[in-house]
Amino acid sequence: MENYFKEFISSLDCEKETNIIDECEDDVRDYLETKKMEILQGNLRYKELNKEIEKIKEDNPNVRNFIENREIIELSKDELQAILDIADKQVDLNILEMRAIFKQSVKETIIFLKQLKLL
Repeated sequence: MENYFKEFISSLDCEKETNIIDECEDDVRDYLETKKMEILQGNLRYKELNKEIEKIKEDNPNVRNFIENREIIELSKDELQAILDIADKQVDLNILEMRAIFKQSVKETIIFLKQLKLL
């Protein structure tokens, strides 16, 4: 199997080959977004972070306008702190999302390798 895999890899001309990402980028993005949300729907920390961000925006309408409507407005120190708090929480959300995408990518790779009878 190792020789088959090496031959297969060496036979690919990556300069000329296209892949699913090249051909169906929007579909792949939508698929991964759906799978990511399926993985995260039961994640309590993910839900908690989203609720915390929403609460900050509810308590700070200027912050919501600045972030969601991209409205240039003068903000108080408390509102600036609220934006920093949202940014910190967003980093944590991004990490959870990246982990979900990584898990799905590993799963997709295993499925693909099994379909090729390489596993």
